[in-house]
Formats: sequence, structure tokens, C-alpha cells
Amino acid sequence: MQTLLIGIKEKDERIHSLENLLHNAIHQPKFYVETYQTQGDFNMSQQNKGNVSISGTQANISGIAAAGENQTMTGVVLGAISGNVTNTINQLPDSEASQEPGIKELLKQLQTAIETDTNLSNEDKEEALKQLQTIAEAGQKPEDSGIQKVVKNSLKFLKGTIADLPSTVELVKTCGKLLPLVAQFFSVA
Repeated sequence: MQTLLIGIKEKDERIHSLENLLHNAIHQPKFYVETYQTQGDFNMSQQNKGNVSISGTQANISGIAAAGENQTMTGVVLGAISGNVTNTINQLPDSEASQEPGIKELLKQLQTAIETDTNLSNEDKEEALKQLQTIAEAGQKPEDSGIQKVVKNSLKFLKGTIADLPSTVELVKTCGKLLPLVAQFFSVA
């Protein structure tokens, strides 16, 4: 009988220990990061109760969910869009002429110019990247007759985005050189 009581007591202690573990697991801040690539610093501090600091990023960040005390995730949208644009551009064929850039190379240059420009707000960058993705998607099926109008609208948007920037800004120079080549690829006047 005494052995049975000792066994029950040990079982109750184990159940209580498991209850404490479960309680702690439920009430701790949690982060789930599915995929990320970064060029910059990624710091996570136990003292800051799960705060994650991502700085200097120029990357793909996706599949992030946060729970706990500090749930602010900034810069994630721009990074996700940039990643989508990169993936879409990378699906395009490489240039057939080794000396002349093809649509893939032109769009990569535009993407870099948009992402690195300090004169555009994050909202403008986000919209410009979305337009670039639309053009990249069109580049996968340039023979489609409805594509020209879509590309023409995206090019107009990109031109409008840079219209207010000073002519000395690198993005303006890059777009001035590359947008006509993109238009030429799609036979858009």
C-alpha cells in the first residue's frame, strides 16, 4: 500500500511539473520564421523578452509570425515583395546576346536601383517593386497580346514615381536608361 501511495505521489509531482512546463510554454513570447535571407545584423536577446532586431537588411523575409510582448515587425513587407520580385525575375530566360542585356538583366538592374534609392519612401518602393513584378510576370509570356497594355501601365507608373525626383538622382538616371529598353522588349511605344 505504501509503495502504491509513493507511486501516486511521484505521478502527481510529474503531472504538476508538466503543467508548469505547459503554462510556461503558453505564456512565453514566440517567433516562427519559415524562410529568411539577410545581408545585415540579426540580433535576438533573451534579456529583451524576445525582441528581434533586424537591421541593414536587403533580403527576402517571409513566413513570419510573432506573439508575445513586442509584436511589431517593420520592413517585412518590403522584404517579402523584394523576394517575390527576385523570384519572378529569376524565372525569366537569360539574355541570348552576351553583350546586350535581356529583360531579366534589365529588370534586375531596375530592382537594385529601386531598392537602394534613398529618395523613395518605403511605400513608393513597395509600389514600384509591385510594378516591376508585373513586368517580370509579363516577360514570362511576352507573346500574349494583352501584355503590352499591362506593361505600358506599369512603365507609366514607374515614370510617375521618379518624376518628382531630382534629375541627378541615380534612380532617375537608371530608369531613363533602362525603361526605354524594357518598353522596346515588349514593343510598347
